[in-house]
Amino acid sequence: TNPTISVTGNPTSWTKNNVTLTVTGADSGSGVKQITKPDGTVVTGSSTTYTVSANGNYTFKVLDNAGNEVSQTVNVTKIDKTNPTVTVSGNPTSWTKNNATLTITGADSQSGVKQITKPDGTVVTGTSTTYAVSANGNYVFKVLDNAGNEVSQTVSVTKIDKTNPTVTVTGNPTSWTNGNATLTITGADSQSGVKQITKPDGTVVTGSSTTYTVTANGNYVFKVLD
Repeated sequence: TNPTISVTGNPTSWTKNNVTLTVTGADSGSGVKQITKPDGTVVTGSSTTYTVSANGNYTFKVLDNAGNEVSQTVNVTKIDKTNPTVTVSGNPTSWTKNNATLTITGADSQSGVKQITKPDGTVVTGTSTTYAVSANGNYVFKVLDNAGNEVSQTVSVTKIDKTNPTVTVTGNPTSWTNGNATLTITGADSQSGVKQITKPDGTVVTGSSTTYTVTANGNYVFKVLD
């Protein structure tokens, strides 16, 4: 009669750690002589352990003192030592005066994504979420899989500009003149830069500086757009 064999410790939930299997042989007749592990190691006695570091099939053999042998293959499937991946989209590549909505997506081909942690500490269950950014800066997102592996990604937002540009106008005469006045308009912006200047007559000039000739007294409005 063949001996019997039992193997315990095969995880039923995901883990990122090595797994220790306990192998026990029994024989009511001649008794157990030895156990052969998957790596070929032979252990005298009726019980031993075996450390598994990766998923796969592992075959154990139990031999009794009469020469009867039984084998059992254990299929380990719940080890995941690979970090999940994270992608972040929506980071503006051109200047904007609005908030930016970032979309964060996690992926894991083994245990699956458990949760995403946002820069403000909010934890969202699932594989995808969004995050509104109102200012430039570095924002760290973390993705955790069901085995406990975690990856983080820092997103640098640099294209939000909510500050108005500045405008200066020179050349407005301070003493009486019988000639025309030439005003020089200069715009400045330390973030996105000046895009254009609109003159009082509606003319739009690209760049940060222009002039405007005034032939009569009055109020003249200049607009600078960044």
